[in-house]
Amino acid sequence: TVQHDAQNPSEHFDPTCDQRNVVAAKGSLVVPILGEGEKVLGSVQVLNSLSADYQFSEQDSHFLLRLGKHVGAALVNSLALKKFLSSNERLDQLAACEGMPE
Repeated sequence: TVQHDAQNPSEHFDPTCDQRNVVAAKGSLVVPILGEGEKVLGSVQVLNSLSADYQFSEQDSHFLLRLGKHVGAALVNSLALKKFLSSNERLDQLAACEGMPE
């Protein structure tokens, strides 16, 4: 988990992002999207908490970490389903080539 605030920037935060975005990052929270074996598949970032100082709480961090784990599980499941459907399609093609009934 990486937190950033405008007064104490993190070395993980690229300030040029503010120049490309409509919303200036006064505070941000970034967590990894984890796949099988804790492999990092991506990240989830939220900007500017609704709190007065724009900072995120420990509860926010824990919630976003759980969300990142659910997103990771969904991605892993989606990739597994894609592989399964692809292999079924190949089996159907093989069966058609060999004149076998499906």
